[in-house]
Amino acid sequence: MISKGPYRRWLGVFFLVASVFVVYLPAIRGRFILDDCQFFESHSPVVRPDGLRAIWLSTEPTDYWPLTYTSFWLEWRLWGPNTCGYHLTNLALHALSSILLWRILCRLGIPGAYLAALVFAVHPVNVESVAWICQRKNTLAMVLYELSILWYLQSELSTRRQFWYCLSVAAFALSLLAKSATIMLPLILLLCAWWERGKITRRDLVRVAPYFLLAAALGAVAVWYQRLPQHVPPLGGDLSRGNGLFARVVAGGSAAWFYLYKAVLPINLCFVYPGWQMNTSWWGSYVPALLLVAVLLIFWRWRRGWARPWLFGSAYYVIVLLPVLGFVNIASLRFSPVMDRYQYFALGAVTAGVAAVLTSLKATRLAPLMWLASALILCLCAGLTYRDAGRFGDEDALWADTLAKNPDCWFAQYSLGLNALRLDHSAEAVLHFQDAVRIKPDFAEARSNLGVAWINLGQMDQALVQFQEALRSRPDYPDAHNGLAVALQGLGRFDEAITQYKEALRLKPSFADAHDNWGNALQTMGRTQESIQQYQDALRLKPDHAKAHSNLANALQSLGRRDEAVEHYRAALRIQPELAEAHHDFAILLETLGRADEAVSHFEEALRLKPNYTAWHLDCGNAVQRLGRLEAAAAHYGEALRLRPNYPEAHNNLGTVLATQGNLQQAVDHFQRALVLKPDYEKARDNLRQVQSLQQQQAQPNGH
Repeated sequence: MISKGPYRRWLGVFFLVASVFVVYLPAIRGRFILDDCQFFESHSPVVRPDGLRAIWLSTEPTDYWPLTYTSFWLEWRLWGPNTCGYHLTNLALHALSSILLWRILCRLGIPGAYLAALVFAVHPVNVESVAWICQRKNTLAMVLYELSILWYLQSELSTRRQFWYCLSVAAFALSLLAKSATIMLPLILLLCAWWERGKITRRDLVRVAPYFLLAAALGAVAVWYQRLPQHVPPLGGDLSRGNGLFARVVAGGSAAWFYLYKAVLPINLCFVYPGWQMNTSWWGSYVPALLLVAVLLIFWRWRRGWARPWLFGSAYYVIVLLPVLGFVNIASLRFSPVMDRYQYFALGAVTAGVAAVLTSLKATRLAPLMWLASALILCLCAGLTYRDAGRFGDEDALWADTLAKNPDCWFAQYSLGLNALRLDHSAEAVLHFQDAVRIKPDFAEARSNLGVAWINLGQMDQALVQFQEALRSRPDYPDAHNGLAVALQGLGRFDEAITQYKEALRLKPSFADAHDNWGNALQTMGRTQESIQQYQDALRLKPDHAKAHSNLANALQSLGRRDEAVEHYRAALRIQPELAEAHHDFAILLETLGRADEAVSHFEEALRLKPNYTAWHLDCGNAVQRLGRLEAAAAHYGEALRLRPNYPEAHNNLGTVLATQGNLQQAVDHFQRALVLKPDYEKARDNLRQVQSLQQQQAQPNGH
């Protein structure tokens, strides 16, 4: 028989885990969104078989979170692009965090430990950390962070003290390698020592010293890593608050109370909250920060009496939040002063406080009120979490919700524009970028990407204006110089374009795209040998630059260096299999090499990726026609004419297929249509004469 204690404990574990999986059920089928795409794009270290070396020993990833990246690398081997597996792992880690929170609170003797863990498990503030795949850094780091605390506490009681202590130190090191946000743990361990013994001894300081050393070392690595030129965020500046110390104090004090408010009353949660006005010249702006200090001082004054648990809880909350209150630069603070995911590590202090207050009513006449309040809190949190969890699997739904709550969210419009660009929906991207610059006129990044969208639509004049406006706001923006060069190149102003490419590379010597685009300009100008040098420079800087491989292959092919071209086409498609232009150009080369069947397969793949490219249907039709596959050829020519009815070459080529099939009158109709559209089209004229002659020959016996 299982004793009552263990039975109830395992029942509690089961209920915690089940609660997590039930409330997050809408997230399980969610797609990759936002930053997820950076983790799982084709040339990411997570996807590459040799990616582990890059994850641990290079500066290629955007942040130094090698343990998080490694978890994704391992999972990619298990389920590839199927997002369900990643979501299930996040849920399992969050459930484990809830269990560990329960055990830590029990170990510290805090009443209501299970209720606190259960509220944490289903709290809607955690949705951003749990339902968004790339926030694995939070869920994984949290488990290791809590294990480090639990094992440290265990080391103080166990006869195997050294064993548990070493495990704790190792867990802390791993948590920092998952996400550096756990850097405040040494202070938390000292706080726990004060909670248990009422003071911090020299022995406590000695025991925590290795944690401080780890925090300093790995924290320094994280800061150095993020300051590398290639990791500077594309949105420059601190856009949601000022840079000065007073502005940061104002923002930090307001953020601390805001997080507490959302933890206690988690309604109207928003992915990107509206910005705050930081008026450092008005004394009232400092009230939140001063009030926070005053509360902590009051609790400190009566720390030996009634305020002891309140000091412990509030100190824990503030210490853990300190890195995200705006005193240090964090990328997300550029567009929002607060983020729900930033209080994932601190939230347990709030749920523990609420649970402790409710549990204190258990032995009084208000016990029914305790049960009712607990049930209401759990139901409210679970319902809100279930409702919100699905948003982080559908980017459109996430941004629609954000704009409904924050209509002036320029970052939402900008992100929707980027997403439309990724999907080749340039017309839609233009609308979103225009809204972004309407809200924030000096938003150089949005103007630059608006220019890119106009280029995709062939509107070089419109693009030119946007790049010039971007450079007016930010003259040292290399991407805008590069984009301006592409627009000038499209207008035939090659010398001016090359000047802009040179400026982009002066500002950013590692700018592989600028070398690649410069190569395209030189290739258009007929300076093929010089273009090859630019493509090679691009590949020297970025060996996995698929477009540079493809463009270099085009240049080599034009010089008759076909074997080299084949290798670069293969490299481009190995790196980026969805690069439609490379499939098409490679197919043309394969045809010249007599490898017709292989060429057709690449033509068809190019059209699968970009089915509305009319000229490609013509090329593919020609290839399959040469193989004698007349029905397939006719289908491609017909599709070309559906997309572009006034396409003389498609009319002519479809006419040749119809004539071969014996449909002479239909062939004549298409040849005549081709000549109406292109009167000097001699090939169509010759084909028409031949078919009409054949018609006359067939008609003569009937005439007799």
